[in-house]
Amino acid sequence: MPGLVGVILTMTMVLMTGLAITREQERGTMENLLSTPVTALEVMTGKIVRYVMIGLVQVTLVLILAHLIFDVPMHGNLGMPGWAQAIGEVLPLTHFLRIVRGVLLKGNAWADVLPETWPIVAFMAVVMLIGLRTFRGTLD
Repeated sequence: MPGLVGVILTMTMVLMTGLAITREQERGTMENLLSTPVTALEVMTGKIVRYVMIGLVQVTLVLILAHLIFDVPMHGNLGMPGWAQAIGEVLPLTHFLRIVRGVLLKGNAWADVLPETWPIVAFMAVVMLIGLRTFRGTLD
């Protein structure tokens, strides 16, 4: 179930946000937005916030349905190779799944999941910096 939550959130956050920005450029509404006195960070944040809210609703629904329908505990070990584990440590979904498993299956508190939150925040900061550096203030 935690994997399903991660996949749903990834699809919502990446796919839907990308489609929304592309749609705005196709319709020409991005020109209107860029003519306002907002910074690149404010534009990017404004585009992302609504999908974060949708993601929160999706997580809530998936977790409720997982509890009501799939009341099945997760067991087992896949024995992932070391090189794949190294790549996985860079991905925020890896740390998100550890947090979700810890909270849902072990009842972890905030102090227990805090070590897994900093890689997610670091990834977000790097992506935002890349986005800010590549964001163009004009459509030319």
